[in-house]
Amino acid sequence: MRHEREKDTRIRVRDYTWNPREEATRGVVIMRGQYIQCFIPYDEVATYADKMIDLLETHERNSA
Repeated sequence: MRHEREKDTRIRVRDYTWNPREEATRGVVIMRGQYIQCFIPYDEVATYADKMIDLLETHERNSA
């Protein structure tokens, strides 16, 4: 019988350089397990963070 490892489904945010050999773009990646799910350049991080906070606040208002 084959032993199967548990899947790593943790969500992490890490510093990342996209396309380092050509036009390198610095930013962050959102990872689930070992896979990159999303890349956000540093100049757009604040925009996405603001939108995420807005969505969280709306969710909290509607859940109360």
